[in-house]
Amino acid sequence: MVVLFWFLLGLLLTIYVAYPLLTIVIAALRPKPKYIAFTKQPRVAVIVAAYNEEAIIAEKIENLLKLDYPKDSLEIIIVADGSTDKTYEIVEMYADRRIKLMRGEQRVGKTRAMNLALHSTTADIIIYTDADPILDRSAVIHLVTPFSDPRVGIVCGNALYGKGEEHHGSEQESVYWHIENWLRYSEGRAYNSLLGGVGELFAVRREDADELPDNISHDFMTQVLMRAKGKYVLFEPRALAFAKGSKVLATEYHRKMRIVFQTAYSVLWKLEVLNPFKHFILAYQLWLHKVLRWFSGLWLLPLLPLSYFLQDESPFYSVFFWALAAFYGLAILGYLATKAKIRLGAFGLPFYVNMVYIAAIHGIIKLLWERPAPTWTIVRTQEQS
Repeated sequence: MVVLFWFLLGLLLTIYVAYPLLTIVIAALRPKPKYIAFTKQPRVAVIVAAYNEEAIIAEKIENLLKLDYPKDSLEIIIVADGSTDKTYEIVEMYADRRIKLMRGEQRVGKTRAMNLALHSTTADIIIYTDADPILDRSAVIHLVTPFSDPRVGIVCGNALYGKGEEHHGSEQESVYWHIENWLRYSEGRAYNSLLGGVGELFAVRREDADELPDNISHDFMTQVLMRAKGKYVLFEPRALAFAKGSKVLATEYHRKMRIVFQTAYSVLWKLEVLNPFKHFILAYQLWLHKVLRWFSGLWLLPLLPLSYFLQDESPFYSVFFWALAAFYGLAILGYLATKAKIRLGAFGLPFYVNMVYIAAIHGIIKLLWERPAPTWTIVRTQEQS
C-alpha cells in the first residue's frame, strides 16, 4: 500500500507541480523574443464558424468590424454551417461592410466548415474565432506580430472568462483558465510549443495550415500537428477574447466531457505524436499536460482509502487523509450548493475540479463504444431549451 500511495501521489505531483514549475523556470531563463516589425501588414482573414447563432452573430460582426487593423488587409468570413434560424439573413445584412458569407445548406460540423473557409481565402494569416467571444480591438495586431519570425506557425490568444450573475460556472472556470493560461504562456516561452490553445481565438500561418478529418478536434490538432512539423506554437496574452462561462454546471460538464472525448480520439488518430523518440518535447508535453491529466480522478481517488489504512504508519498519512476527506466534503457541498443555485465563488473550486475529473474519465470511457460525430449540440442551445 505504501508503494502504491507514493506512486499515485508522485504521479499527481509530477503532473501538477513538477511539470509546471520546471516549465516556468525554463521560460524565465529564456530571453524574451523580439519581433521585427512588418514593413507591410500581412493580409489576414478572420473566420467564424456559426451554427444557429442568430442571438449573438450581429454583436460578433460589429465587434470584428471595429478591430484595429488596416481595413484593406482584413477579410472577415462567416461560415454559416447549415443554420436553420436567421443567422444567414443577419450576416447578409452586412454584405456591403466587408463581411463574406459562406452559406452551407447542410450542417457539416466545425472542422469541415473551417476546412472550406481555409480554401476560400488567399490571406497570409488565418485567425479562427468562435461566435460568442468578444475580441479586444487590438487582438489581431498582437496575434499577427509574432509571425514576423518565419519559424512561428501558430499564435494563440488569451480567453478571459467573465463573472456574471447568470453564469454560475464562470467564477471557477475563470480561476481555472487563469492558471492554464499562465502555464500555456510558459510552455510557449520554454518549448516554443503550447498545448491546447483556446479555440476562442488563434492564428495560423496559412501556408502551414492543415486540412483535418471532420470528427477531429480542429483547434487542438491544428496546434499539435503544427508543432510536429517543427513550427513554433506560441501564446500571446495581450490578444484578448472575452468569453462567458456556462450558465449551469451541468452543461459545462457535458462540454468538458465532449472536449476530452474528441481530443483523446484526435490523439489516437495521430498516435505518433505520443512517441518521444519521434517528437520528444511534444510527446513530453502531451503525456504530462494532457493524457495523464485526463486520468487524474483515477490517480486521486484511491489515495483516500490508502491514506486511511496507512494512518498508523505515520502522522503524515493521517493529515493527508483528513485533508483529502475535507476536499471531497467541500466538493459534495459544492454540488448541493449548485443544485440549490447558491454561489460559492472560490469555495466552489473543489466541486469544479472533481467535475472536470469525472467529465474527463467519462469522455475517455465513451471512446470504448463510440466515435466523435462531426457536429454537436452547442452549450448555449442546451441552456436555452
